[in-house]
Amino acid sequence: MDGIYSFLFNNLKDGPIERRTSLKSGEEALYRDGVLIYGREIEYGISETLIPLPHIVIFGAGHISKALSDFSSLMGIRTTVIDDRLEMVNEERFPCSERIATSFPSFFSSPSPFYSPFFAIMTYGHRMDNDALLWCMKQSYSYLGMIGSKAKVERSFALLEEKGIERSLIEQIHAPIGLDIGAVTPEEIALSILGEIISCYRRDKKTISLDPGYLERVSASSGVSVRIIEKRGSAPRAVGSELFVSDSTPIFGTIGGGSLESHAIEEAKKLLKSNNLLLVEEHMLSDKGDLGMVCGGDVTLLYQRR
Repeated sequence: MDGIYSFLFNNLKDGPIERRTSLKSGEEALYRDGVLIYGREIEYGISETLIPLPHIVIFGAGHISKALSDFSSLMGIRTTVIDDRLEMVNEERFPCSERIATSFPSFFSSPSPFYSPFFAIMTYGHRMDNDALLWCMKQSYSYLGMIGSKAKVERSFALLEEKGIERSLIEQIHAPIGLDIGAVTPEEIALSILGEIISCYRRDKKTISLDPGYLERVSASSGVSVRIIEKRGSAPRAVGSELFVSDSTPIFGTIGGGSLESHAIEEAKKLLKSNNLLLVEEHMLSDKGDLGMVCGGDVTLLYQRR
């Protein structure tokens, strides 16, 4: 078992984490806001800022929610829709989203089951929106937005202040929700919301997104992780893409498939049987390279025994 994965799973939801990795020893240290929070100070070779993959959670299953769900699914963003109207929150309307059909009071009586989500509130009533807003404010989240006019938003914010929520926290809410693009139709409004969410998620171009599910699965295993630490040109996967190879569990994650991934899996299995702790490889992904790939670009892979 590798403790760093478990630590990342438990702490990444609270904000970005910097991971520093020594390319000599494979040792890693984690920092938040420049403060060491895991491991020990090391002479490192690479530094990466980690954030969780986005997960949009929509309160309400109306027309805008439907459009937002459709758009986010096209983007490959995990989406969950919550509503108490069974005829609205069903597979026919939301085939690509996770669905929670339950009463809002029942849902709000429990802690959040989501990992650093992007909350979008658009229920069928002002009171329910306010209940959702108050509940969301008490959770850990990456983004919080609520639909409504400026007058409605002001009333909702006043209610939050009456409940003891600090004004500085209230001012971080995106309300009225979405970018100001003059949107009118449900589809246009949904597009403005998704645009705002993406602008928040992609604010720092140098961040690497990790799947919390991946972290949770591999934290209970021993094996070899393989991740892309450098990319040049049109390689199929981004820096930070990672897979995990073990003798006892299925392979988790991906670095893009094809010959590169097949080669990486075999090399990881060799590393498992050796006494070495890490391996660094460079690959040219063209017909001039060693893997017979034609997608172009180059990648550097880091293998680490865990």
